[in-house]
Amino acid sequence: MKKNFDQIYSTVEIDPVTDRYHITIPEEIINEFDWYEDLVVKWNVDNGSFYNKNSDVGNDYLNGNMNTELIGPRFGHFKSEELRLGLFLLEPNIFYKDHKHEAPELYINLTNGTEWRFGNSGWQFQEPGSIIYNEPFKEHAMRVNENPFLSIWCWPKNSSSECILVPRSDWSNLK
Repeated sequence: MKKNFDQIYSTVEIDPVTDRYHITIPEEIINEFDWYEDLVVKWNVDNGSFYNKNSDVGNDYLNGNMNTELIGPRFGHFKSEELRLGLFLLEPNIFYKDHKHEAPELYINLTNGTEWRFGNSGWQFQEPGSIIYNEPFKEHAMRVNENPFLSIWCWPKNSSSECILVPRSDWSNLK
C-alpha cells in the first residue's frame, strides 16, 4: 500500500489533566520506519548541562526545555560519539538567551511563532519548515511566543562542547 505522506500530520498537544505536552507519532510513520510499541524515546531536560555551571542561562529556559536524542552519545536510541540528532522543545513564552558553541547546529523548525536573532541582527520570524543553520561560534537567540517551539535539531560534530552565553543589554526587557 502506497502511503500519502502529504496527508500525515502530527501536532503538539497539551494534556488537559497534567498540562504536559505530548506528540502522537502517526501509525504510518511508525510502521514505515519499523518503530514498534516497545521503542522508548527518552525526553531529557537540559538543567544547564550544556552550559558552564556559573552561567545564567535563565530559569525560563531551565524549566521550559526538553530534548530527545534519537542519535547521540548518552541518550540516543542509536549511538554516536560525535553526532547528536533529535527533537528539541521549548515551552511558550520563553526567551532562550544569546549564546554560541563550537558545534555547528541545524534546526528544522516544526512549529509556528518563534523568532530568532543572529549576532547583532534584529529578530526574524521563522516559519514552520524553515531551516536554521548556525555555524560554529555563531551567536544566536530564540524568542518563543504563544506556541511551543518544536524542532528537529542536530549537532553533527563537537557535540560535547559547552554553550557560551553572550550577554546583551536587552535581556532584562525580554524576560
